[in-house]
Amino acid sequence: MRPVSDNRPPNFVDWDNRPAIIGAGGAYAMLEPNSPWVRVSAVDVGNNANVLDEHEWRDQFKEEYGELDPPLELANTRSNVQWHWRDGKK
Repeated sequence: MRPVSDNRPPNFVDWDNRPAIIGAGGAYAMLEPNSPWVRVSAVDVGNNANVLDEHEWRDQFKEEYGELDPPLELANTRSNVQWHWRDGKK
């Protein structure tokens, strides 16, 4: 099954004081400053995050996280790959 692009932009959110985005392809967050963007639980982000407009989102996190470059294409592309909460754990 090929991924299907969704032309709706992702939502920019404040997820527990961390920058995150959520879209048709899932949710991605930067868990701490200078860390990579990682896929996180879309259910958790969707239920617990505050939606911001992009400008407000960038301003809110700029001091601590710097200039943000979120994976917008990944958040907008549906996939049949399931998220597993243990994927990032060692």
